Parts: sequence; C-alpha cells; structure tokens
Amino acid sequence: MHTASPTGTGQQMALRRRALARSEMTPIDLNKLRTDIDAIDEKLVELFNQRAHCVLEIGRYKQQNHLAVYEPKREAVVMANVARCNNGPLPDEELATIYTAILAAMRRLQSPDLLERQ
Repeated sequence: MHTASPTGTGQQMALRRRALARSEMTPIDLNKLRTDIDAIDEKLVELFNQRAHCVLEIGRYKQQNHLAVYEPKREAVVMANVARCNNGPLPDEELATIYTAILAAMRRLQSPDLLERQ
C-alpha cells in the first residue's frame, strides 16, 4: 500500500504555495511551510552525504593513480548538468553559487590528509 509523504508531493506543495500566495498567510501556514523546509533540509543533508561517499571513493582512486583533485573540465560538466535540469524558481546564477560551494567542499574531502582519516 502506498502512503503519501508527510510533506506531500512536489505538485501538492506547489499548489499549496500558489494558494497561499493568493491569500493571507496565517501563522499556521507559515509553520507548515517551515516544517516542509525542515524535512527537505534533512533530505538534502542525506543526499550531500551520499555524494560525499562517492567523492571519497573517487579521491582514493585519484590518490592511488596520482591524479589531480581539481578537474576543471569535470566541474564544468557538473555545472552544465545542474543548469540543464534547473526548472526554477531558483535562478541558474544562484544555483551556480550553491554548487560552487558544494564542489569546493567535496574537493576538500579529497585532500590527502582528510582521505587518510576516512
């Protein structure tokens, strides 16, 4: 049996936001949106850590094969992929800023001193 997630589907959330935008938002509406954001943040943290596990494996491979941590061509591909799949409302420029920070943090994970601690 399929059960709906506590925060609803993306479509349901979008409809709720549009309805709230057309009317007066109540404190209850505000709290519900903040609860939705908290749940999304938890999912993002989980996904960032899944990404970090992949990055650590790549870092070990790079270290064993004497490859550079920083690969500008690969990062350009990542940024292009992110822009391609962005359907808004977050502007591409803001998403690029976020991903620049994510990529920098992931590069730091691949530094030899951090790889040795893993």
